[in-house]
Amino acid sequence: MRRLRRGAPGTPSRAATVLLFLTLLCAACGTGTAGPGAGNHFTPATLQAADAVCAPLVRWYAGHPFPVTGFDAGNPDAAQLPAVADYYAAVPLEATAAALGALAVPAQDTTRWHALTTAVGRYRANAAAQVTAARRGDAAAFARTARTAATLYQKVARQVADGGFTDPAGCAGAFG
Repeated sequence: MRRLRRGAPGTPSRAATVLLFLTLLCAACGTGTAGPGAGNHFTPATLQAADAVCAPLVRWYAGHPFPVTGFDAGNPDAAQLPAVADYYAAVPLEATAAALGALAVPAQDTTRWHALTTAVGRYRANAAAQVTAARRGDAAAFARTARTAATLYQKVARQVADGGFTDPAGCAGAFG
């Protein structure tokens, strides 16, 4: 996608862009019912319950900065991997994924919820593989899992956005 420079002819102003976004967002607000289209957000109760589950993960990240400055996950230095392994192993992703999977959701949210929890589960499983590769000092395997993590994270983020999560202290902050 080509990005237009600020002020280029035919480029809407920032205010117009925000107004358009808010208009589309309000038009897309749905009933939480399953089916195709943008109006299929989770019910407010599901959003609230899931955000409560995701909030500790957001707080954990806020209180635990990544320990390795300048770390390149795509081309990692094997000497840095033990610190990375310890950090990744401490992230409460397993607990978050389990708690999300255990939430009871209304019937109209079931299909979308399954898609979200499946995506989070795959992301969690890959994170475990990253820890294993890092603990072994296997830079090539870690780089492969890092590429997979990026793809999986995008899928989780898409499910979070499509589901209607917006709270930065909840699932939108953890996975958005």
